[in-house]
Amino acid sequence: MQCPRDGSEHRGADDSVQDTSETNLTSKVLVLPSLAWFLCESSFSGLAGANRWLWGQLHSRECFRPLVMALPPLPEGQALRRRIWHRLLLGAMELAVEGHRFEDLSQRPSEADAEIQRDVGRTFPERFDEATQQALFRVLRAVSHRVEDIGYCQGMNFIAGVMLCVFRSCATSTALQAAEPFAYHCVLSMLLRHGMNQYFGAGFPKLRLSALQFDCLLEAYLPDLSAFFNRFNISAEFYATQWFLTLFAYSLPFPHLLRVWDQFLCRGMKWLKPSRNASERRRFGSTVWRGVEVMGAAQ
Repeated sequence: MQCPRDGSEHRGADDSVQDTSETNLTSKVLVLPSLAWFLCESSFSGLAGANRWLWGQLHSRECFRPLVMALPPLPEGQALRRRIWHRLLLGAMELAVEGHRFEDLSQRPSEADAEIQRDVGRTFPERFDEATQQALFRVLRAVSHRVEDIGYCQGMNFIAGVMLCVFRSCATSTALQAAEPFAYHCVLSMLLRHGMNQYFGAGFPKLRLSALQFDCLLEAYLPDLSAFFNRFNISAEFYATQWFLTLFAYSLPFPHLLRVWDQFLCRGMKWLKPSRNASERRRFGSTVWRGVEVMGAAQ
């Protein structure tokens, strides 16, 4: 029979347990002040500020520029373009409640109904069937009610038509009906957030300013062409009005138009205003000439 050992082994076990408990207590003592600092109000405000900055960086226009540059041609890039445009125009806006508001506005008669109906038939006649024209009519009627200080103006029909083409996921009537509220809110975003309402306001203030700026750019970067236009008293208001009012939807082929709108939504109107360096001057000149060639071929 084995003799019982002394209590040294038991004491060692007790000491290890005590050391472990002391270590845990020390860890708690060290962690609690850090946790208290983390939970304090200033820490929360700092985290909220960092979160807002990070969200702004991840969802800024600059972050979408590489994406729109890498979009494949139609029809492969249509689904991705739809998501990018939704983010750039509407952000994280929820349309469930506002959709009922669109239904009310689209069913209410408007003073501009006759003018809208006349322009709807001229909007992308090669792309729009009768059902799409009626959807476009409802979108423009709702816009005319929502923007009461402007109402409806020619040019809005092409902007709304492009939105319907992009946000319509397929050719079914259900997809067209689902695209109407998105097109309505995107047109409002173009008017109110992107400053397009100043192109349609009383006196067309931004339209005149953009035409003047384009004349100055033409004189600075293409002096020979500007001198030729000046010889016949031709200003940008004579040939560029439809460019700005429809954002080139009236003049460019649809695949080229989508590329132009990709850049507009990411950069705004400043993408038409190059800097003074030589490379930007060459880029502006080549862009103008390519645009003239494309529009001449389209017409």
